[in-house]
Amino acid sequence: MVFQLNVSIVSVLVALLSTGSFSCNNKSEETSDFDLTMINSGGIKQGLLNIADALEKMAEDITQNDSTKDAMNKTINELKLKLNELDNRLNTLEKIAITEAVIPNGEVIMKIQNFSLLQNEAKLGKNKFILSRPFFSHKFGYKMELQVYPNGDGNGKNTHLSIFLAIIKGPYDDSLTWPINCYVSLKVLDQVQGINHIRKEFKYDDGHMGDRMKPAEKNDAFGYPRYAILSDVKNPPFLVNDTIYVKTKVITF
Repeated sequence: MVFQLNVSIVSVLVALLSTGSFSCNNKSEETSDFDLTMINSGGIKQGLLNIADALEKMAEDITQNDSTKDAMNKTINELKLKLNELDNRLNTLEKIAITEAVIPNGEVIMKIQNFSLLQNEAKLGKNKFILSRPFFSHKFGYKMELQVYPNGDGNGKNTHLSIFLAIIKGPYDDSLTWPINCYVSLKVLDQVQGINHIRKEFKYDDGHMGDRMKPAEKNDAFGYPRYAILSDVKNPPFLVNDTIYVKTKVITF
């Protein structure tokens, strides 16, 4: 009975690793793997390695019949493979840091480090875009999120940096005016002189939301698939120490 229980425990761990339940951001693969502001990869990794070591030692001490041992060893080997996959994934994620500063007047600044690594990941079809933390247009305002595609999207794929804004369901929607009308300013910041930012602007209004008076959980994002040519973005003054800054300002009216 103990043996069967232990095999079941290992099987559950394998299933958790397979489904990505150890992700710390509660987002699906369809959104973004790089919202890392909450991740604690070292603790996760070490804890799982400790579990694997303990299970392997337990298997060595077991004196049950060969078929039961074989089942246990097979499950442990599956766990080891998943641990190796997780280890490789965490090693990649540990090289990336994304921090955001939210300013009270409807501004957010995304600091995107290791931009070259992110772009290469996107070229391979993984982690196509970086999703900001949700932010608000103003206090008790509209909830929004920013999407940055380091290798471009749509007609900007492989040639341009793409940036989009999405209005998402928020806690204050019932007290707000719908459809939303707002002015959106986007900038990729000049880190050298601080004056030659790559800036684009657009108006987000009822034309973007169609006949919806309030946002659904997830809405189409609007912005620029060809925001800036990648060959420009990947050099100073915009890329410094393999880091870019994207600033968004939202003004509602």
